[in-house]
Amino acid sequence: MINLAYKDIRHSLSKFVIIAISVGILLGIVIIMLGVYRGMVYDAKVFLGDIDADIWIVQEGTLGPFAESSRVHQDLREQISYQKGIKDAQSLTFQNFQLMNGDKDL
Repeated sequence: MINLAYKDIRHSLSKFVIIAISVGILLGIVIIMLGVYRGMVYDAKVFLGDIDADIWIVQEGTLGPFAESSRVHQDLREQISYQKGIKDAQSLTFQNFQLMNGDKDL
């Protein structure tokens, strides 16, 4: 079996190299996507722990406040705050930006 693979590589080395590089790039992209997803989940968990909210209300048909923008009219927030058992209702705005601290991005 190994002898057959060796003969195949000798016969078409360029195809083997291209396939090996392609598989390596694909694996790298998968690892990057996994890291970005885990980072988003971690940031969301930290944020939710800091806010300590019991319920979140987001715009219908969106992926929520962490993945895409979600707009809810202020009248809805006021209607919710008047409901029995609701102690407080607040609006939140998420803004992502970078600041320069010397020569480093924050």
